[in-house]
Amino acid sequence: MNDNPAAELSERPRVAGWEWGLLAVLMLGGLLSWARYYMSFEMPNPDFFGMVDMAQAIFGLHLPGTLKRMPGYPFALGLVAMLIPGDRPFVHASMILGLACSATSLVLMFLISKRLVGRAALIPVIALLGTPLFSLMSTQTMLEAFMGMLILATFWLSGRGSQWAYATAAWATLCRQECAILVPLVWAVNLWDQPKGWLKHTAKAFVAGLPLATWMLFKRWAGQLTGGADAYVQEMAGMGWHIEWSKVWLMLEPFPDAHIIFQGPLLLLAAIGVVVGLKRWPKMALMLLGFFAFYNLVHIVFSVYRLRYAYPVLFVVPLFATAGGQWLLAWMGSITENKPKLRAAGAVVIGLMALAWAGNRWMDFGRFDVMPWQHKEDFLGLAVLLMIVLGVTGVMALRGSAIVRVGITLGIVGFATGPLLFAADVRAREQGYYDDANIRHRYAVDWIATNLAPGETAAVPRGHSLLYWRDRFDPATVYDITEFNSEDASAFFADLDRLGVDYLIKTQTLRKPTDESELNYNRDMHYYHWQRAHLSEPFRDGGEVAGFELVDTIEHHEPAVVPVEPIYIYRVVRDEIVDDESDVSYRLDQNPTVQREADQP
Repeated sequence: MNDNPAAELSERPRVAGWEWGLLAVLMLGGLLSWARYYMSFEMPNPDFFGMVDMAQAIFGLHLPGTLKRMPGYPFALGLVAMLIPGDRPFVHASMILGLACSATSLVLMFLISKRLVGRAALIPVIALLGTPLFSLMSTQTMLEAFMGMLILATFWLSGRGSQWAYATAAWATLCRQECAILVPLVWAVNLWDQPKGWLKHTAKAFVAGLPLATWMLFKRWAGQLTGGADAYVQEMAGMGWHIEWSKVWLMLEPFPDAHIIFQGPLLLLAAIGVVVGLKRWPKMALMLLGFFAFYNLVHIVFSVYRLRYAYPVLFVVPLFATAGGQWLLAWMGSITENKPKLRAAGAVVIGLMALAWAGNRWMDFGRFDVMPWQHKEDFLGLAVLLMIVLGVTGVMALRGSAIVRVGITLGIVGFATGPLLFAADVRAREQGYYDDANIRHRYAVDWIATNLAPGETAAVPRGHSLLYWRDRFDPATVYDITEFNSEDASAFFADLDRLGVDYLIKTQTLRKPTDESELNYNRDMHYYHWQRAHLSEPFRDGGEVAGFELVDTIEHHEPAVVPVEPIYIYRVVRDEIVDDESDVSYRLDQNPTVQREADQP
């Protein structure tokens, strides 16, 4: 009998019944955790309305209000929305897609891992499910869950030699342009297996690239809607071109904001796993590394980072780290091959050390500064479930005497406790941020619906976001400051006076960045001006502003995970009411671009 604890871990046996059972448990646990936050946000992410606009354009056979959003996800969104009756079908469709695609991604991750790391295949799945960003995107109206599923499907199909990998890669390219690298990667893998079929596979790759090429040509033809420029190019033209190599680290973070004590060992194991992968499964290792490198390079060059941009590469580090951990266990087993007592003693020591570490992490869990306890207890259950499944996986997958298997399993679970508990903290914070981020817009709607008298109007930053609650107020009474062309405060005040606006509601939270050395200075400055935040800057702190009278302040009284600044309502003071109806393009009911983009069927 082979007493090496890592023996057979790298073999590729058929999926055992216990593996299917544990995978089902993980999927059910994930779905229950995500379903708890079904539509828990005040309003969807603002990008969602552009997706709805594109979906309506596709199925309505008309040009969209903006070409910023690519059609891959909106097409799926529209298909599902057609099956949903009642109010807000697109919101429900997006939530259902997020849940279904996230659960499918867990299965695909398992199937990919099974081919590469054998009996340890559930470990990358546990790591992916334990990553805060993965669960967060399962509860948001964004394209990441759908796109991530297509990426994983491409890797799985390509690993099986299926030509359907070209189809999933082509669809992924229509979700985000960085995915374009998938098509040549699938082509290269096919040539690896069938070098004599280069003409056939080149033709298939050409066809798979046609959807993206067609979309780019269509954008150029309809460029009068967006100035003819690509969304990335437009943003970078406003931000200033520069390269941020520090973005590499951001993309390497499986647990964003985690301490280096969690990141370091995982990345070290991943580095070992890269060497192991290049030796044992070079074709798939090169494909994974090629996608990871290209995706990161795009974001380094464009230097536009948001937390969710790391989503498409979340699965790469855990997969290589598992392979690295396998090699480490096998190496430890080989040096103690003829020393069973030493092996058992080592396993006991590892288990005890890990238990001590885990106990310390549990004690710290209630003291972490990221979130108070009441906001993270909802995520504790999933973390505990992941630890249990990880423990069962270790006992079932490892080989050797009972004491060796239990000791090493305790070691794995114990040392995983810190990252998993910290992940619960981070997910609580990020979930709260996404849920509360747009609450200020709902407060503005509450005030307008209650206090705005007939004939009165109000100006609001990013006013089109209020259209999510359009059934509660008349859009003709609200002007969107984001659409004003005023370049300075005096011109802005003159516009308000000319249009006869009665109130200004300060909901804007963007602050002018001051430190040019900050990582996202250029991006923040770009959005500060693009959202016209500089126009409402004088009203930010509720102080006196000439020509305006502070009439109301809305404080956030509900439990909040993230701080919500007060909302200040100012009345425009004028001796003579002026109402210039010659230019009403700032009004929510008159601006067709804003109207369509923010439309909520």
